[in-house]
Amino acid sequence: MRLAVGKQLWSVAPQSDGQSGYSPPTVADGMVHATEADSNVRAFRATSGEGLWSCQLS
Repeated sequence: MRLAVGKQLWSVAPQSDGQSGYSPPTVADGMVHATEADSNVRAFRATSGEGLWSCQLS
């Protein structure tokens, strides 16, 4: 969300079974990081929502 105007810039649906969503996001160095369904950490470009990487949690 662009705070200056209160407009949503992008959104990404979880890749999981649809029963869970994302943890509260963290923003650092131009990336948004969130845990998906407690099993996968995903990173997105903050300006566009482009998926950058993901990491499976053990």
